[in-house]
Amino acid sequence: MPDLDGAAVPPQCRAVPIFPTEHGASVRVSALVHTPPAGPAALVLLASTWMGRSYLGALTDASGAILGWLELWVQAAGEVPGLDDQEAGTNPELDQRWKRWSAAAGRGTLAVHCGFESVHPPPVWLDVAHGRAVVPQDPGTGQAYALCTDDALLLSAGLEPFSESRRRLLSVPGQPSAGLLAVSGEATGAVRPVADALPDSGKALLPFNPEGGFLLVRRLAPMEWGAFAQLLSGHPFRGLQAGRPPVKLVGPYAGLDDWDRLQQGGAHLFAGNRGRAGRFHEAFHLKLLLFSSMLRATRDQVAATQLPQLNLTSTSFRVDLSAAGGNLPALWTARAALVEPPASVALTAPGDLRYFKPASELGSSVYRPEGAGRAVKGRGELRVRKVTRSGERVQVEATLVSQEVARASTRDLVWARLPLPGVGAFDLVGNIDAAEALAQGEARFRTAPLEPSSSVLSALQAAEGGVFPGTPFRTLPLLSSPFDLYGLGVLGVELFLTGAGKPLPVVLDAVLSLARAMDSVGTGPWGERARTLAATDPRWNESLGPQHHGHDSGTAQTASALLPLELWWDTVALISRLFPGSSAQAFCRDFGDAPPHQLESVYANPIAAFDVLSLRSQSLLLCDWPTNREIARVIQKVR
Repeated sequence: MPDLDGAAVPPQCRAVPIFPTEHGASVRVSALVHTPPAGPAALVLLASTWMGRSYLGALTDASGAILGWLELWVQAAGEVPGLDDQEAGTNPELDQRWKRWSAAAGRGTLAVHCGFESVHPPPVWLDVAHGRAVVPQDPGTGQAYALCTDDALLLSAGLEPFSESRRRLLSVPGQPSAGLLAVSGEATGAVRPVADALPDSGKALLPFNPEGGFLLVRRLAPMEWGAFAQLLSGHPFRGLQAGRPPVKLVGPYAGLDDWDRLQQGGAHLFAGNRGRAGRFHEAFHLKLLLFSSMLRATRDQVAATQLPQLNLTSTSFRVDLSAAGGNLPALWTARAALVEPPASVALTAPGDLRYFKPASELGSSVYRPEGAGRAVKGRGELRVRKVTRSGERVQVEATLVSQEVARASTRDLVWARLPLPGVGAFDLVGNIDAAEALAQGEARFRTAPLEPSSSVLSALQAAEGGVFPGTPFRTLPLLSSPFDLYGLGVLGVELFLTGAGKPLPVVLDAVLSLARAMDSVGTGPWGERARTLAATDPRWNESLGPQHHGHDSGTAQTASALLPLELWWDTVALISRLFPGSSAQAFCRDFGDAPPHQLESVYANPIAAFDVLSLRSQSLLLCDWPTNREIARVIQKVR
């Protein structure tokens, strides 16, 4: 397998243009297609999410030489397993979500604007044999089919309009006689299969963008985040693991598999002349810079979309060294790129209460807390405590009694269907206030201001003080940007504390234990409390000491001589604060502790705190602190 940034397409692969109008162009955006000697050709899939798919692509010149590698995101309107039909939304809502995300992704340095980020392109299949993009055409007129957004045409065929469904069909604009084509699902009645409009029934074609979904083209950040984290911990980079054997990289990525070359070849600033301590400290400082870029990348995307990610793992980020070649060594140019769209939707409950729901079920993962996001359903006794009227608006304060509701998290939303005599069911929605509950198994909540009809208002006022047994209810987990802080906290643990090979779940458990233990140690700064614990109980040093940073540093005592312990324990303590509710000093109290329309605000304090650590680390890196400490010890002995 040749270099990924080389001038030729890898063996058994072919670059096929994705736009039918690119023929004859000097520069083309192409998809990379794997063409094995035996078996069918296939696109190289990088990622698949509820919003679409990402394929490996390339920017090529007219001769086929690769000028740069790309990731090609294609919008898809498929099933959304974590949402019902109403929550998943209609085609216009799907399009609006994509536009918000692509606008956020398009602001970065990796963006390559193709013009179809917010305009539907032609539906495209790839003809690998002839190296061209194919658009289905009407045999009668020779005109190309496009995504059908004409509600009148769809209604005349007895189908749901585009604006009220998620199904996507193809039509020829202005030619109703060309009929409708089904891209997916059953073709019946007025809808024919799309193969009818493809050459040779589409047998030898690869579907690239069959729905005519929006496109997002970005320059590929080549390195997997996990591989780069291991590199900073002293493990050589073997190449992209997507290839067998691993794909080698050129440019700033060349030589990352050779530590001697890294030391002498300009990848470091100081390690070459500082020896082991310099390498140890510089790698630690580079980790701080990388983690700060992860915080900023997440904040920027959350700010632009006003959606929590709810999907952060080690595969959510990639690392780019493209700024190398300037005034800094290669490793100092590393920046993390958040490469996945949000896995959440914003929904509104009665009273304009905004909440977020994951687009898929939150399964078990070390990167998210067990049990988070689980809704509770049941029946309980509802007591209407107070009905407060202010003009045409009214607020209801109620208490729900149920053993099921006791399993809900503090500040989750509770949604109860109050049976009002003479009116029918009326929805009461509010945040659980655990501080107000007087008995176990109770949840007290207050609705947002409501504007009921006069008949409902009268019934609510009459219900004040009433008890309604068997009231159906459900809880809505309040998941927001603090949920992403938890995932970032786990990634911080992985980056700083697994370099020596200790399993991530084991180290994560120790960090969470440290957060709880620091609550009971004095009243000083958080890092000082961590150092106090480490000094009084050697088990903390064994489980969380600087030897876990990597670089074969040996014992905790040996590693402690390579890096200031004040800096190390301040870092570990700061990482522990990223986990919501883990301690009194956590940045967020729980997973919903964020303003509903300013989700990015939760990142301000963590970014500022890590910036301070980076400055401290940099200042120590610029001076010979091990020698200074040795001299200080000698002076103290003389005194």
